[in-house]
Amino acid sequence: LGLGAGSRGKRLGIAEITLVPGGSGVSDASAAGVLSEKVERTERRLAAVRKQLAEARDEGARARARRRLEHVQDQLAELKAQLAAATAEGAGPRHPLSNALRPLGADVPDDDATLRLVEAAKADVAALERGERAARYEGPYVGSVPCRGCHAEQYAQWAGTPHAHAYDALVREQRQLDRDCYACHVTGAHDEAGPRSPTAVHGLEDVGCENCHGPGRDHVADPKAARMRRAPDEATCRQCHGGPRDAGRFDYATYLPRVRH
Repeated sequence: LGLGAGSRGKRLGIAEITLVPGGSGVSDASAAGVLSEKVERTERRLAAVRKQLAEARDEGARARARRRLEHVQDQLAELKAQLAAATAEGAGPRHPLSNALRPLGADVPDDDATLRLVEAAKADVAALERGERAARYEGPYVGSVPCRGCHAEQYAQWAGTPHAHAYDALVREQRQLDRDCYACHVTGAHDEAGPRSPTAVHGLEDVGCENCHGPGRDHVADPKAARMRRAPDEATCRQCHGGPRDAGRFDYATYLPRVRH
């Protein structure tokens, strides 16, 4: 069943079951819709990764793109299997179930007991992450500071955008060590070659140049030989924007001019 309360505690899930005469079990009409949307988003990601593979300029970039391609293909196959199961017709009528998501905005006060549980859970998450021995990150991402030497004007423009302060938002909410959150607030975490845990992001905090233009270690070493991706496509942005993360507010045409330089 596609029953849930959304992600990151931003919504309250409200389930309703309509009883029908002679019904047996329940059918979740919303599940198919949710899964269909996930299939469409994953197909767009797959197309973007295939494009990255086709445009890769060296074997390292091709190897990373192939790994991402296999990962996204596996995700797509699993989602399609779930969708097929959700839309399969069974014998006899079923009781329809619907799941609505009620946004929990500032107009909904926190429950004190629940809030204490949340704060305790965040402390436990932080303790567990700090207990993990993080290996020093030495992958293809180098952070935004090395870009400043040759691209001072672009760096200055980026520094004035919310992307340059994305990690601060996690720190304020004590979620910088939360594996469910950190990837969209640091550089390279959506790439298998990027930091694999919240404790391995030193120097890669914030949404930096390489999130849009690709890993830069080779480019820093030899700018002419290792070219960067000039501009991100929409699929790159939607790794973090769009869908449940920001309640569907993301619009590529509107957002892109805010960060373009």
